[in-house]
Amino acid sequence: MYYPPSGVYNDSYAKDLMIMRTGFQWVMLVVGLAAVLTLPLFSSDYVVRVTIDIFIILIAVHGINIVTGYAGQITLGQGAFMVLGGYIAGIMSQQFQFNFWLALLLSIIGSVIVGVIFALPSVKVKEMYLALVTLAAHFIIIWACLYIPGMFGLTWGATGLYLKPVSFAGLVFDSSIKFYYLAFGFAVVMTFIAKSIARSGLGRAFVAIRDNDKAAEASGININYYKLVAFAICSAYAAVSGTLTAYFIGWMNTEAMTLTDTVWMVGMVIVGGIGTTIGPIFGVVSLLWMRQAVMLASPAIESTLAGMGIGGIGSGGGVLILAFGLVILLFLIFEPRGMAHRWSIWKASVRLWPFAY
Repeated sequence: MYYPPSGVYNDSYAKDLMIMRTGFQWVMLVVGLAAVLTLPLFSSDYVVRVTIDIFIILIAVHGINIVTGYAGQITLGQGAFMVLGGYIAGIMSQQFQFNFWLALLLSIIGSVIVGVIFALPSVKVKEMYLALVTLAAHFIIIWACLYIPGMFGLTWGATGLYLKPVSFAGLVFDSSIKFYYLAFGFAVVMTFIAKSIARSGLGRAFVAIRDNDKAAEASGININYYKLVAFAICSAYAAVSGTLTAYFIGWMNTEAMTLTDTVWMVGMVIVGGIGTTIGPIFGVVSLLWMRQAVMLASPAIESTLAGMGIGGIGSGGGVLILAFGLVILLFLIFEPRGMAHRWSIWKASVRLWPFAY
């Protein structure tokens, strides 16, 4: 819950809806944006590319947070919908010569349609059965992307398809620095949309369904309709993220995003703080950089464990899985509300200092 500083009052609806309430918050926002915008100017290409991954994955995680954190529905198909979005955009761009924006639009439309189709049986089930339905959607979508386009000569089968760099308005995004700003723009816009959804009547309906679907239905909320809308929004976010992924790496096939990647994204929501807009940001940044740190340290860890006579776990993948599982376990035990909750507590303590409460 947000506690405004002393002297700041919500004496109008406009003020109550404001995100930035004080001059200090505006200054911090400008400083943060300036730091992100100037990052490519003094960072290595490695850091720039990892940050691009953060922007792209953040969009997909926002989608999971909307359907899981706000609407209370489980999804394990986000990675598959990213692949679907990438395939649709790639086929529209390379085979039919559509520009980037039209390919992106068709990717969103196609992913939303498929998402609603799979959501129709999902709205009738809960908990473990819902997870199984979305898991089935993952495998069905991956199979369809692998075989159906190849039947019509639209892709090269398991190889997938290659994409040319994004270009519009005479500008070609053919370098990491150029694509950095494109991905950052999309991340900002999609984060703003996610925040707006959470603060709207649609978001309040999602929260009502999440907290108690029977009470929400008794209040006149059409729970089946809003669940479909939540899954549709989640699919749209996956389509945007998948399209950016395809254009960033220059190709797309069914191995671009796996079920493991979906589990990582769900973990990012948990670590960051489920049901908050800033939570996905914390979760994506922390876990993606943790993954990079573990992979960089894995050779030293492997040699150390080999010297101790311990084998198998010393590979980068084994250490990474162990670290990921340990982080999720610790957060579920000690901070189930995620880093966003700890962030709000820290802000309150700074605001009230030197008083304890």
